[in-house]
Amino acid sequence: MVSRMAYRAARTEIKGVSPMRRARILWACATAIVLLCVPGILTQDPVAQEPSEFVGDWQGALEVSGTRLTIIIHLVHEKEKWSGTMDSPMQGATGIPLRLRVRGAEIEFSMDVPGNPVFKGKLEAGRIIGTFSQSGQSLPLTLSREKVVGPVRPQEPKRPFPYEEIEVSYANGDITLAGTLTLPSEGGPFPAALLISGSGAQDRDETVFAHKPFLVLSDNLTRRGIAVLRVDDRGVGGSTGGGTRPTTADFTEDALAGVRFLQQRPEVDPKKIGLIGHSEGGTIAPLAASRSDAIAFIVLMAGSAVPGQELVSRQTELLLAAAETSKTEIGRKLKQQRKLLRMVSSGADSIKIRKEMRKQILAEAMVTGDGHLPSDQEMNQTIDTQLAAMLSPWYRYFLNYDPRPALRKVSVPVLALGGELDLQVDPKQNLPEIRKALTEAGNSDVTIREFPGLNHLFQKAETGSIDEYYEIEETLNQKVLKTIGDWILKRFGD
Repeated sequence: MVSRMAYRAARTEIKGVSPMRRARILWACATAIVLLCVPGILTQDPVAQEPSEFVGDWQGALEVSGTRLTIIIHLVHEKEKWSGTMDSPMQGATGIPLRLRVRGAEIEFSMDVPGNPVFKGKLEAGRIIGTFSQSGQSLPLTLSREKVVGPVRPQEPKRPFPYEEIEVSYANGDITLAGTLTLPSEGGPFPAALLISGSGAQDRDETVFAHKPFLVLSDNLTRRGIAVLRVDDRGVGGSTGGGTRPTTADFTEDALAGVRFLQQRPEVDPKKIGLIGHSEGGTIAPLAASRSDAIAFIVLMAGSAVPGQELVSRQTELLLAAAETSKTEIGRKLKQQRKLLRMVSSGADSIKIRKEMRKQILAEAMVTGDGHLPSDQEMNQTIDTQLAAMLSPWYRYFLNYDPRPALRKVSVPVLALGGELDLQVDPKQNLPEIRKALTEAGNSDVTIREFPGLNHLFQKAETGSIDEYYEIEETLNQKVLKTIGDWILKRFGD
């Protein structure tokens, strides 16, 4: 999945790239930020001469650096009040709240994100023609009533399924976790897998960029005779606890609660329960396995095995290289970023970190030489958003957490998978460290595989760039699905 780590890295390190490229990445980061930080719909300024002419769905595309960035606007007029949201499906962003102003044939909307994005347009012949502005850049944008066609997702299973689906819930202390348990139609008790999602608030299908990787994975495994439990993260869907600001350690306790739940199900063989974790889930799985004798196996999909600071630095380097940033600029950006990360991880106070952020933003504005110096309002808004993310309990825990001690305590069978084109969790950085730690533990059943041409989501990709995730029709590569199923059944099948 697209992790918060990747967006934070891109958001922090963006100012060294070209203005147009920067505008696009700022836009990507802004949408990611608002999904995490803004829960409600903001409304402003009632009254339009003909509300029905604006109400409904509108679609358009921003042309940036040769890429069409599709956006979809949803406008509602009720009780003389306007409200609206925006979707950016290519970035997996939906329901972004808008501040709206509608006057006659003119419309304006903005969002509370860094760069102060604003659209101003006018209704003409059934289309809204206007300009989208952000961070000193302006791009033409035309919105039309063109029917919004969803992306093609050929792997997504359709009901009725040839197996049983059960809506379930269970407790971890005062947190309720809700999910779906799928059970093969014949036989039992079955081997079972609990799916653990990547970072960010994920639903039980790990929905991202209009893909549902965990739905595809659970369907594939259940058809092959493996029970699967997939669960909404805290504060998502039917699960509670979203306001507790959890860390990786808290998510590990959630995973262990899921294992205990599976142990109590008569359809599940309690000696054949395993964990399958993707991205951050691949960090959680070994930590859980190191704390419980009830876990029989773990599968790590793009799991990390280096401290968070090292992972972020490598992530930033790869993402900036993919954005065609020069080696000189990458080196400068990494130096700046590492200084900030050291300050955050060491517990420096927000005043010192804010001062360093401001210094770096101004320095970069001078180096890029595009003539745009951010206003105090722009700078403060950007710093406030970044600072809130970087000082969160989750991020500080992540920066300081080293997965290797937990891996050295894992004695159960391990399957660790990586994609050659993964720009978020570099397999060259992490798979060797996973192998080394497990070898030091004396683990004799370790399988490591790097798949050529696959990205962080284990899709067949061209470059591995985040830009490709939405456009690729494949959700999970068939070779990966087969590898996971074969590996589990070889050890725990009848």
